[in-house]
Amino acid sequence: MRDENLTIEELPAGAGQRILRLTGPLVLNSFFAFQTLIREDQTAMLVLDFSAVPYIDSDGIGAMVGA
Repeated sequence: MRDENLTIEELPAGAGQRILRLTGPLVLNSFFAFQTLIREDQTAMLVLDFSAVPYIDSDGIGAMVGA
């Protein structure tokens, strides 16, 4: 499970909004793309869909806290 790839899909959203759907585990070897997207985001509202994320390790939690 932890070796699976994380995919991040941007879903349609309203003005000033951004919706990202994550699929796969958010772990050390996959969180860099997530962290980059979050840090660069300038929208007024960012919605993160974690419904398809089966596992998040401490690095993933750190990336979310940093967001």
